[in-house]
Amino acid sequence: MTEFIVATAAAMAFIIAIYYILDYRKEKREWRKRANEFYHDGAKRKSVLVLLGDRYDRTEAAQPLFEKLRAATYR
Repeated sequence: MTEFIVATAAAMAFIIAIYYILDYRKEKREWRKRANEFYHDGAKRKSVLVLLGDRYDRTEAAQPLFEKLRAATYR
Protein backbone atom coordinates (compact mmCIF):
# COMPACT_ATOMS: atom_id res chain seq x y z
CA MET A 1 0.00 0.00 0.00
CA THR A 2 2.81 2.42 0.80
CA GLU A 3 4.41 1.70 -2.58
CA PHE A 4 1.17 2.79 -4.26
CA ILE A 5 1.05 6.03 -2.26
CA VAL A 6 4.71 6.80 -3.00
CA ALA A 7 4.24 6.04 -6.71
CA THR A 8 1.10 8.19 -6.86
CA ALA A 9 2.86 11.06 -5.07
CA ALA A 10 5.84 10.76 -7.43
CA ALA A 11 3.55 10.80 -10.48
CA MET A 12 1.67 13.84 -9.18
CA ALA A 13 4.94 15.65 -8.44
CA PHE A 14 6.13 14.84 -11.97
CA ILE A 15 2.90 16.19 -13.52
CA ILE A 16 3.08 19.37 -11.43
CA ALA A 17 6.75 19.87 -12.36
CA ILE A 18 5.96 19.52 -16.07
CA TYR A 19 3.10 22.02 -15.69
CA TYR A 20 5.39 24.61 -14.07
CA ILE A 21 8.12 24.09 -16.66
CA LEU A 22 5.65 24.64 -19.50
CA ASP A 23 4.20 27.69 -17.76
CA TYR A 24 7.71 29.13 -17.30
CA ARG A 25 8.48 28.63 -21.00
CA LYS A 26 5.21 30.35 -21.99
CA GLU A 27 5.92 33.33 -19.71
CA LYS A 28 9.48 33.58 -21.04
CA ARG A 29 8.20 33.59 -24.64
CA GLU A 30 5.69 36.34 -23.82
CA TRP A 31 8.36 38.37 -22.01
CA ARG A 32 10.69 38.11 -25.01
CA LYS A 33 7.89 39.24 -27.30
CA ARG A 34 7.12 42.27 -25.11
CA ALA A 35 10.82 43.17 -24.84
CA ASN A 36 11.28 42.86 -28.58
CA GLU A 37 8.28 45.09 -29.26
CA PHE A 38 9.53 47.63 -26.70
CA TYR A 39 13.07 47.93 -28.04
CA HIS A 40 12.44 47.51 -31.76
CA ASP A 41 9.57 49.92 -32.13
CA GLY A 42 11.60 52.50 -34.03
CA ALA A 43 9.12 55.00 -35.46
CA LYS A 44 6.85 55.09 -32.45
CA ARG A 45 9.59 55.78 -29.90
CA LYS A 46 11.15 58.89 -31.46
CA SER A 47 10.96 62.09 -29.48
CA VAL A 48 9.57 65.35 -30.83
CA LEU A 49 13.07 66.83 -31.08
CA VAL A 50 14.33 63.91 -33.17
CA LEU A 51 11.33 64.19 -35.48
CA LEU A 52 11.87 67.96 -35.89
CA GLY A 53 15.56 67.38 -36.57
CA ASP A 54 14.78 64.79 -39.23
CA ARG A 55 12.32 67.16 -40.86
CA TYR A 56 14.94 69.97 -40.84
CA ASP A 57 17.55 67.65 -42.34
CA ARG A 58 15.34 67.18 -45.40
CA THR A 59 15.02 70.93 -46.09
CA GLU A 60 17.14 73.02 -48.45
CA ALA A 61 18.41 75.17 -45.59
CA ALA A 62 20.16 72.14 -44.10
CA GLN A 63 22.18 71.31 -47.24
CA PRO A 64 25.14 73.67 -46.54
CA LEU A 65 25.40 72.37 -43.00
CA PHE A 66 25.18 68.79 -44.27
CA GLU A 67 28.05 69.45 -46.70
CA LYS A 68 30.18 70.97 -43.93
CA LEU A 69 29.54 67.99 -41.67
CA ARG A 70 30.32 65.52 -44.43
CA ALA A 71 33.56 67.37 -45.26
CA ALA A 72 34.55 67.37 -41.59
CA THR A 73 34.25 63.59 -41.37
CA TYR A 74 36.55 62.98 -44.35
CA ARG A 75 39.64 64.67 -42.88
